[in-house]
Amino acid sequence: PHIHRTLYDLGNTRSKLYNFPKLSKSTIIRGRLSDYIPEAIIGEGSFGQVARCRNVATQELVAIKIIDKYQMKAGKSEIRVMDHLRQLDPDKNNLVRFNEHFRYKRSHCLSFEILDISLFDYIAGRRCKSLTLMEIRVITQQMLVALDALKSIGLVHGDIKPDNIMLVDRSSLNVKLIDFGLAFQTSQIKKGWLVQNPSYRAFEVMLGLSFNEGIDMWSLGCVLGFLHIGNHFWPNNEYGVMKRIIDLIGQPDNDLLIEDVQSFIDLLKKMFELDPQKRISPAESSSGPAEVPAGPPSSSSSSSSSSTTTSTSSSSSSFRSTGERSMALQQHKGRNSQAESLAE
Repeated sequence: PHIHRTLYDLGNTRSKLYNFPKLSKSTIIRGRLSDYIPEAIIGEGSFGQVARCRNVATQELVAIKIIDKYQMKAGKSEIRVMDHLRQLDPDKNNLVRFNEHFRYKRSHCLSFEILDISLFDYIAGRRCKSLTLMEIRVITQQMLVALDALKSIGLVHGDIKPDNIMLVDRSSLNVKLIDFGLAFQTSQIKKGWLVQNPSYRAFEVMLGLSFNEGIDMWSLGCVLGFLHIGNHFWPNNEYGVMKRIIDLIGQPDNDLLIEDVQSFIDLLKKMFELDPQKRISPAESSSGPAEVPAGPPSSSSSSSSSSTTTSTSSSSSSFRSTGERSMALQQHKGRNSQAESLAE
């Protein structure tokens, strides 16, 4: 449901739990370019909350994203991305307009234009009634323009979902792409990064394979499916998604899986060595070619672990990202083949 908390509710609950500054109707948020008076909380997430505020000088309504004061890295990352986006025309490219950024009581704040309602809330408000193909086509064309613009400056949004596409004017279905808190440049991509919401996560990301800005197109396809059926197109877990993909699209080419599957099988053979003296040791396992990919730039996880911890994590990370996912696909294919044999 659409979030709309009173300032009183915020000051007595979320602000204490998530380290956000307390707000009230008498609060004045002083930015670099303007001063703002908060009116209501219209959005909340893991890294911050969004307040509808009024510009004191112009009386214009804006949306101010207030980031958890202990998420400094995430705040700085989003500011860098928004500054990078300034080279694009937000109206022509269907991107949310960024006004300014500043600090308020140790929290990073970003000021944006105020928009109407997210596609998720819009569909929920219709009791999950799907849109017509004509309506979906209008939204699709606008989002293709947005993604093409992001590609032109080497940027991946990384979190495209109905919550992050907002209607400017629901009567005309004008939309804009919002929330670049998890965006990153294509030059920063490392194989194995786990990005995107599970229901909107691209196939190659789930398998721990190399990827590019094409993952945003996959997510957009999931959004279009959501608009057509009024519900998430894929399940909210990786195994369920991969099973559904194989059922609907078919088994992926072996070229996508062979390298990761083979390395995983080789590791298992060494671990299942019958002679304990010949069985691979933890040190030998962790000294292999696999490396632990660093998280996306906006991740709040620490990167200062010791070399021993990094080596150990490398082996387990490889097991999860390549072994389990690829193995799940092979198991599902095997079960289908077995069922066909029984049927015969």
